[in-house]
Amino acid sequence: LHSSVAILAQVVTPRLSASFHAPLQPAMSKDLIKISPEATLKFPSSLYVASTAALKVTNTSKGYVAVKVKTTAPKQYLVRPSSNTVAAGETVEIQIIMQPRTVDPDTSKVDRFLVVATPTNSSELMSKEEWSAKPKEEIQELRLTVVFTAGEETTSSNANNATSTVQKAGDLQSKYDELTRQVQSLENDKRSLQSQVEKLKSSGGGGSAGFGMIHLIAAFLIAMIISYFAAGSLL
Repeated sequence: LHSSVAILAQVVTPRLSASFHAPLQPAMSKDLIKISPEATLKFPSSLYVASTAALKVTNTSKGYVAVKVKTTAPKQYLVRPSSNTVAAGETVEIQIIMQPRTVDPDTSKVDRFLVVATPTNSSELMSKEEWSAKPKEEIQELRLTVVFTAGEETTSSNANNATSTVQKAGDLQSKYDELTRQVQSLENDKRSLQSQVEKLKSSGGGGSAGFGMIHLIAAFLIAMIISYFAAGSLL
């Protein structure tokens, strides 16, 4: 029995000793940042209206922290800036812009945002490769959910305003096209008058030719004046 205990002690003791004397790996604190708001981003549910929400990120660590913001709906939201580096104790503001909606929000789907933070050694932005190389133990993740609130304007009012804006844009485009055609026509008339004047000069006509040239120039000037007045009335 004593020999068995001695053998067991020889086997177990080195393992325990090695485990005890092995250097301990420092635990990575994931409390790198705090955000405001902490859980939800609020946007109005009004249609045809772009709106912006501010997300504040504060570095609570003692060194630089790289921050990146992701969303489950990248076509619906713009994040400016989507990547940043925050110094110790510093707070930055990130603008999240919701694109104008043409239909009511789908209540069966919830838009979400993910704020990712990791320590870095400089104020430079981290590359995609550097982010990929970071172990999960060094990354803090914070999640937010989008909540839609009642807008100040009704949906029908916004739709009518949008329709009116589109109609006005179409009217202005048609007026612009008409003005362009008038200007082109005047340019053609101008070239024609210049050609006739050159012919009169080369033919060596007398006073009657000069009198006719004056009439042509006067007609051109009158046409130009009429076009300017027409442009003003159209605009």
